[in-house]
Amino acid sequence: MNKQSLLTDLKWVIVLFFSIAIGNIFMHFFEQTSMNVWIARGIGCTVCVLINCLIHKYVLKSI
Repeated sequence: MNKQSLLTDLKWVIVLFFSIAIGNIFMHFFEQTSMNVWIARGIGCTVCVLINCLIHKYVLKSI
């Protein structure tokens, strides 16, 4: 495994953890409302996927 591949994998892991953290913040926010817990979890999951896609499209592609 070369250094460039290792850095690429590290970027993927960092972005993954960051997007999961943002998704959890949204999930916890919507769980505090009177909304069904599964809908709140679905919103958190959707936000996680959207953040991950946006970071990969606009941030990692330019590096």
